Amino acid sequence: MEQKPHSVAVIGGGSFGTALTKIFSDTLGHCAWWMHNSESAMHVM
Repeated sequence: MEQKPHSVAVIGGGSFGTALTKIFSDTLGHCAWWMHNSESAMHVM
């Protein structure tokens, strides 16, 4: 059986959202991540 690629998105930049994003990115190679503001996102990047 052929598996389809997964699409994952995480909303929130707290510790739990950050941990989930790290796990999904490492496992799937991509994870869309929405945070409250762009300054927080730039700090993490």
